[in-house]
Amino acid sequence: MVLAAGRGERMRPLTTTMPKPVLPVLGRSMIVQILTGLARRDLRDVTVNHALPICVVRDVLGDGSELGLDALHYSEEATLQGTAGGVRDAARFLRGDGPILVRNSDFFSDVDPLAVARAHRESDAAATLVLVPHRPGYTAVPVDADGRVLGFGEDGSIAGSRGASRYLFAGLQVLDEALIDRIPAAGPCDLVGHLYRDLAREGRIRAFLHDGFWWEFGNPETYLEGSLRLLDLDPAVRHAVAD
Repeated sequence: MVLAAGRGERMRPLTTTMPKPVLPVLGRSMIVQILTGLARRDLRDVTVNHALPICVVRDVLGDGSELGLDALHYSEEATLQGTAGGVRDAARFLRGDGPILVRNSDFFSDVDPLAVARAHRESDAAATLVLVPHRPGYTAVPVDADGRVLGFGEDGSIAGSRGASRYLFAGLQVLDEALIDRIPAAGPCDLVGHLYRDLAREGRIRAFLHDGFWWEFGNPETYLEGSLRLLDLDPAVRHAVAD
C-alpha cells in the first residue's frame, strides 16, 4: 500500500493546487516513479489511498497498467483518516496474502522492499520498520543490540540503559495482516501513535537498518535539495532510487 492522502501542508505553496505525491521530481511525478519502481521489483498489486474531492492522484495513475502493475486499487477518503486509518479503510484490498508492505509517497530510497519483506518473514516480529541513521529534525527511534525498536521520541527515555542506537523511521514498513484488527475501528488514527508504541512496549517491532540513499521531500527546501542530490548520484544508483 502507498499512502498518498495527506494534505502536504509542509510543502505549501507547492501543494496549494496539487497533492504532494503528484509533484514532479526530475521531471516525473513522485508517485508515478514509486509505483513504477514497485512494479519493477515484481510488487504489482498495489493499493493507493487518496483524499476526496481531489482526484488528481487517480487521474495521474489511471489503472496502473502503463506503470507495469497488474492491479491498482484506490481507497478514497472523504475525511482524512491518518496512516493507520488509511490502512484500516483499505483492508478489503490488503487482506488474504500475508504481510503487507506499506510506504509513504514522499520519499525516494534505494532500499530493497523485497529484502525488507524477507527479513520480516524470517523474524518473530509483528512489524518491521525500515530505519536510517538519525538526522536533526526527525523523531528519534531507539533500537537495541538485538534489532528491536524500543520506542519513538519521548519513549526513547526507556532506552538509555539498554545500549540503544538512534535512528529515524524512513516511512516504509511490513506489517502482519493481523495488525489491521488492532487499529481503532473508526476515526482518524496513525500507525505510530495507535499501533507501534504498544508493539514496541511488547517487543514486537524489528528494525531493518538501511545506510544507503534515503531522502524525504517534506517541504520546498528539502524538495529542492533532494532533487539536486539525485542529480549528483551515479546514474545507476539514481535508477535504483528513482525511475
